[in-house]
Amino acid sequence: MNWLFKLAGMLLIFSACIAFGFLKSFNLKQRAEGLHYYHNSLNVLSERILRERGETKVILPQSFKNGDVYIENGKIIADIKGLDKKDKELSEDFFKEFGKLDIKGEYDRTKLYSSLFENEAISAEKQYKEQSKLYRSLGVMAGIFICIFLW
Repeated sequence: MNWLFKLAGMLLIFSACIAFGFLKSFNLKQRAEGLHYYHNSLNVLSERILRERGETKVILPQSFKNGDVYIENGKIIADIKGLDKKDKELSEDFFKEFGKLDIKGEYDRTKLYSSLFENEAISAEKQYKEQSKLYRSLGVMAGIFICIFLW
């Protein structure tokens, strides 16, 4: 009967290792998708700034379709899923000064940040392609190694 508990424990450990590998891989994918979304939304925002010349309260929700950028107590909040600390700091830097320049200056500044997010998105996509399979494989291999070690 002891072998049954040992087998159940090893199965649980093996499953946890696999889940960790796949979760890490999923986080890389989510970051790449979030950065692409942010880049595309900033492009839409820059065009709206140039063409519509509308108020910040109007053009922000129209540019970020998922409702993850909003204005709260006069401060612009960006809550895009999957971004890491560095990406969020870049986003905060952008929105901290957003709306304080003239139309041409705001357009140029938005295009600059759009290109920064595009570079980050390309880098994140490359990282996902290179490391996602590695993390999944490491999860499986770590689970197998631990199970063999415990047997």
